[in-house]
Amino acid sequence: MNGGEECQSGKEERVQRALLAGQDEDARRNLLEQHAQLPEMDAARRAQLDLPKFWETFYRHKKATFFKDRHNLRAEFPEMMPDSVRDDPVKWCAPLARKYPTLSEYAFDTQQPPPEEILRGKEIFLELGCGVGNAVFPLLRANPSLFGFACDFSSTSIKVFRESPEYDPERVFAFVADVTHHEQLHSILSGVSGCVKYITAVWVLSALEPASVQELAPVLFSLLAPGGLLLIRDYAFGDLSQLRMRSESKIASNFYVCGDNTRRHFFTEEWLQHCFEQAGFVATEMNTIARNITNHKEGVEKNRRWIQAKFARPK
Repeated sequence: MNGGEECQSGKEERVQRALLAGQDEDARRNLLEQHAQLPEMDAARRAQLDLPKFWETFYRHKKATFFKDRHNLRAEFPEMMPDSVRDDPVKWCAPLARKYPTLSEYAFDTQQPPPEEILRGKEIFLELGCGVGNAVFPLLRANPSLFGFACDFSSTSIKVFRESPEYDPERVFAFVADVTHHEQLHSILSGVSGCVKYITAVWVLSALEPASVQELAPVLFSLLAPGGLLLIRDYAFGDLSQLRMRSESKIASNFYVCGDNTRRHFFTEEWLQHCFEQAGFVATEMNTIARNITNHKEGVEKNRRWIQAKFARPK
């Protein structure tokens, strides 16, 4: 057997072990305990993990049609929806339409945050890690009162986002920002700081260093209006993809580097709650959701786990 065959054999064995552990709590617990005993990544290798660069590569290799719209967020985040959509979250909502064919035809500079008159009377939300708009557009379609600020590490994803025929600068402003560089957020959002009603973080905080999430928490707190909500949906401790991680991919506790060099933190409820309550938030919802999802193509059942959390800035 050559080295490639050995590598493939080891991968198949690891995947099979993870699938079996996903269906048996004792096996899952044992495998996670093994992960906990693994050494953490050395500082030199950890320093080479350039997150923005790898996300840029990720989006360059994917087409806009690769990503599916997250219509389910209307049901998961009903706080953002009008009553008619709360009553029927799966109702059809018309796509957005620009007033003008090109962005240059608008009366204001669409490369900059919108003027105050555009935001007047709107409920402002901020989407962290917006990608190409697959969460933002479904939310905007369903609630005409929303205006979205949307940021991402990747200039490629923001370019695709802004080229969408649904990109209406009177409803959304997409911009490049590394959320770990807080001055970038403060610079772009200075006009709405303390006025944001919702912040959505869907499968994004898990890509950050745990320390960066802790440092980001008070920044998000300052952006929210009193009574505003931070809405999180992300990977949970014990998810199948954690069970499948290679031993050498562990960066720190429950934090790994993936095969495409992006990173993934599998959150516990306790860690997430402590992180945001330290910044002044109050947890209003915290659930770990576990579901067995059948992959019909592979003919296997996969146990997936994610956290849904909601934190409020007190009034």
